[in-house]
Amino acid sequence: MNAKQTIVIGTALAVVLAGSAQAALLTVANPSFEQPVATSGGSWVDTGVISGWGKLSAEPWAGVAHCQNRLTAGTPLYASGGPAGNQCAFVYLTTSPPAGFVQSLTDVLTADWTYTLTVAVGRRGTAETAGQYKIELLAGGNPVAQATGVATWTTDSWQDVVANITVPGGHAEINNALGVRLSHIGSGSTYADFDNVRLDAVPEPGGVLLVVAGAASLIRRRRRRRAWHQAGVR
Repeated sequence: MNAKQTIVIGTALAVVLAGSAQAALLTVANPSFEQPVATSGGSWVDTGVISGWGKLSAEPWAGVAHCQNRLTAGTPLYASGGPAGNQCAFVYLTTSPPAGFVQSLTDVLTADWTYTLTVAVGRRGTAETAGQYKIELLAGGNPVAQATGVATWTTDSWQDVVANITVPGGHAEINNALGVRLSHIGSGSTYADFDNVRLDAVPEPGGVLLVVAGAASLIRRRRRRRAWHQAGVR
């Protein structure tokens, strides 16, 4: 095998590996907060246990709501509904912050991977005031990426908020379980609404290139060995 063939094989291997290094959507339970189902009997709100999620505090006004059927002064929270499904998670703060929701995942933090947490945050169509939200990606229970702010965009709409991290090799939380935390960290008598939680993970291209370099090196060694054998070298 000549040098040109080695380059061709290495390039082909790089293409194959790059194709396999696509973003993976990690599993988040109940990501659009469709369980439990809020019904008319509870005024289209359920502040009980949310499937797959734990609560950060004893805030009584934290749970799931039907985006269109839940009314405030006759106005739906979101006339056009939620970004995914009929329901969303909400916190209307009446106690001390933070209040919200947390979930532990089965995946672990891995070196040389990039993680992107995306959460839809809403600004209601009602006269209520939006409070300060925070979304966090956790590892070992500790935040490794976060984003915070106040919903100041157009009323009666949702916007994706993103927190991401590329994990260095020496990160303290490598191999620890991932988690997601969504919280209201603002003042009382304000709200924070969440929906459509997504977590993507993708290996960094540098890791793929290392594999390709190793494969090319192996090909070169085998080529030299074959040449020595043909020349009678032991």
